[in-house]
Formats: sequence, structure tokens, C-alpha cells
Amino acid sequence: PPMPTLLAEAGDGYVRLMWDDVAEQGIDPVTSKNDFEGYRIYRSTDPFFLDPKVISNARGTGPIGHGRPIAQFDLKNAIKGFSKQTVEGVAYFLGDDSGITHTWVDSTVANGQLYYYAITAYDHGSDSLEFYPSENAITISRTPRGGTILPQNTVEVRPNIKVLGYTPATASSLVRRSGIGTGTIEMKVVN
Repeated sequence: PPMPTLLAEAGDGYVRLMWDDVAEQGIDPVTSKNDFEGYRIYRSTDPFFLDPKVISNARGTGPIGHGRPIAQFDLKNAIKGFSKQTVEGVAYFLGDDSGITHTWVDSTVANGQLYYYAITAYDHGSDSLEFYPSENAITISRTPRGGTILPQNTVEVRPNIKVLGYTPATASSLVRRSGIGTGTIEMKVVN
């Protein structure tokens, strides 16, 4: 699927991630179908995402894919569990019909620690064509002087307490009422 763009807000003991929905609109160039299935979030303290690489092949050697995600969200469409297709004995976990979201908060972080997050979109593959599910890459690179180049689906954040005098954002009276109707509107400032 097309690669989502990830944004982050770091706070006191949390990191809030937000991403767009461009991956949900993608068409597979081989099947000419929209086979988007979900998102996976990876967290690492290493810029090359070595921390989550704990999944090995059926012989117990070599990391497979990006490893174990810290969070996963997939469509509620009865496509769940493990893929029928395998690579070196490893099936792809398609999710458990949890539903799609575009924000997620990690409250298991330590203030002052530098974290790298990546979001990947994945599809469900094709059983009839025997295609293993596809997932976006995490391609971080380093400059000759030691800088880090992050792709659009990756962020670098350091949670910490807010500065003295910080005032959080608020929203008020952004809804215009006219005509007849009933309903409830809830506004939540995310970032």
C-alpha cells in the first residue's frame, strides 16, 4: 500500500502518534484491487529498528520482516489471523479485526529516552495468486557526519515534561448551528 505519513507529539510520559489515510486508498498494481488491511506500529531505541526484530524463520535463524509491532490495527472485515502464505515457514499476522484508527498513544515510555517510531501499512496478499502480504519498508539511513535521515513513515521523539507556563490547546464554539436536526458533536484536540 502507499506509505502513510507519521507525526508525533511527545509529552510527560507519553508519545502520541498521528498518521494520514493515504494507504487506505491504494490500489494493488498486480491485482488492480484495494487490498489494504491495516497498520503496524514499531518502536525502537535504535535508529535501525533492531529492538523489535525478534521474529525468526522456521529454523530459528535470521530476523523476518520488521519484527514484532508494539501496536496493530486492521479492518473489521473478517480477514484475520495468520496468512495462508508463508515465507521460510513464517505466516504473516493479519490482525484480529480490531478496527482502524489514525492516532495512538504510547504511555509506556520513559522521559528523556530517545525513541524511534515507524508506521507501516500492509495488505492481505492474495491466496489465489499465492502472494504473501506486503508491508511498507522502514528505510532509515545515516549521513556521513552521523545525522539520521528519516522517511515519511518514521519519527524521532524524546518524551519529557512540558516547560513552565505551558498551556494546552483548547477548542470552543467551532460548530455553527442552523436548521433542524438532532445529534451530538464531540471535539477533541489531538495535537
